[in-house]
Parts: sequence; structure tokens; C-alpha cells
Amino acid sequence: MVNRILNAMKKIQIDAAGRIVLPRPVRQHFHLEAGELLEVEVVEDGIILRPQKHQESLVEDRGLLVHQGEPTGDLLGIVDAVRDRRNRDVAGPLR
Repeated sequence: MVNRILNAMKKIQIDAAGRIVLPRPVRQHFHLEAGELLEVEVVEDGIILRPQKHQESLVEDRGLLVHQGEPTGDLLGIVDAVRDRRNRDVAGPLR
């Protein structure tokens, strides 16, 4: 199937802004939709585009949720706030 798609395509054009359009059969074959990210790898004789694999940002590791990926926002502040709230819940109201 992939070879048939690739053999049907001979060339695609780069526009003035440096963009290319992947033909519909290629997008359909790889289940690509607008806005998805592609990994770009430069090799000696060309360029390889790969769909970026979707990776869950939170995964369970030994019973704990662990964030994977690039941090966004004030993660330390969020962790401190959640930790404080948990500590208040465990300790109960202070007298």
C-alpha cells in the first residue's frame, strides 16, 4: 500500500513560504490531520518526516502519576499547592 502511494507521487512543490502539502492519500494512510506535529530528520541524502507519536503526558509509575514531556507553566508552584492541600487534608484543621 505505501509503495503504491509513493509510486503514484513523483514530486511535490515547496511554496514561497517553504511549505509543502502532503497529498491526501499520504495523510489518510498515516491518519494525519491538520495541526499534527511531524518529526523532521535530516539524513545524508534527504529529509525524513515522521508523525510524532502521541505520548500521554501523565503516566503511572509505581502508583504515582508522573508527567512526561515539556513542562508548561509554573509546575513547581502547582506541585507545592497540591502538596499543601494534601497535607491540610491529612492533618485536618489546625487548632
